[in-house]
Amino acid sequence: MLRIETIDLANTGNLEKLADEIGEGLANMLLLLVDIRDEILNVLGEGFDEKIYQAALEKELMDRRIAFWREVYIPIIYKNTRIGFHMPDFIVEGYGDYDRPVIVELKAKNSKNGSIPTAAKKQVETYLRSIPHHYDPHLRACRAGILLDFGFKRETLIFIAKED
Repeated sequence: MLRIETIDLANTGNLEKLADEIGEGLANMLLLLVDIRDEILNVLGEGFDEKIYQAALEKELMDRRIAFWREVYIPIIYKNTRIGFHMPDFIVEGYGDYDRPVIVELKAKNSKNGSIPTAAKKQVETYLRSIPHHYDPHLRACRAGILLDFGFKRETLIFIAKED
């Protein structure tokens, strides 16, 4: 059974602390994605629809020659039967010292209190619980996800799947 641990990047303090929690290679990769998000927001600003930020992220990943997949189907399995699919915004190939793919989900609208909605958090968690059922063994190795907020708070949540 997978347990999903959530880390709020704002509460980690610094790269060393984050690296201690999740490993240096994954920490560097996730921070690269945060830097890309910040670059996009510095150029475009806030207030655009999520699809605009997705297109900008796709361009940044291509420009930086970082391999990725868009809206990959991840099967939802119930009692050994596929009953549906998830489609995360991106699955980004491992980069630098981290060789596993990472699920990347974007959100452009905050809830009324300015935070990432609980439903968005659960969305990434269910992707991580479902990806071990993917037909591609490389994608099945995915154990991390990141939720990048393009709203005014620029929150970043990291999700790590761990075996119980």
